[in-house]
Amino acid sequence: MISFRNISVKYNDEFIISDFSLDIPREKAVCFFAPSGSGKTTLLRALCGLTPLHSGEIEGIKDKKIAVLFQENRLLNHLSALDNLKLVLPKERHHEAALWLEKLGLGADGDKTPLQLSGGMNRRLAIARTLAYGGDIYLLDEPFQGLDEASLQQTMAVVKEATSHGQLILVTHRREEALALCDRIITLGQRPLQVMNIENL
Repeated sequence: MISFRNISVKYNDEFIISDFSLDIPREKAVCFFAPSGSGKTTLLRALCGLTPLHSGEIEGIKDKKIAVLFQENRLLNHLSALDNLKLVLPKERHHEAALWLEKLGLGADGDKTPLQLSGGMNRRLAIARTLAYGGDIYLLDEPFQGLDEASLQQTMAVVKEATSHGQLILVTHRREEALALCDRIITLGQRPLQVMNIENL
């Protein structure tokens, strides 16, 4: 179980998150719904250790491998799609890079750089890289933005399969994505972040 225990996160003099508590069962894939600017991305950054806590603690993540997909693709434009994937794989697993590209519909584009790919293709490449890296916990922040309907369905199926062995925490504003991938929807309120509703699917 991942547990947020009275955590607070402060930027300058403003609390983005204040005294926030929540338990996420290990067997549940959850989706966070929240208004833009509410602090949900800050919550994910705190969970993976990129944003320090002002107070409180997060339990259940010690010694866990965490794979993160940010809203920004964060690809390296001077490298090919294939090499972007190889960056997150140990040398003995480099052969898997081409397999992940194939799964995400990019099998014919491995030699292209992100600058040569469309926005939707870059998003799928970023997803492929996160899934190839793998982990005990997957944090996906608006993962499917910019995908057309055909790519969306294929990509969601790959994500569901790849994260089935781990803990999935999804941030999205589209309910159909939550219904396809998650067991629970947690609705969060405006700053400071608070739990408004928990819906079991």
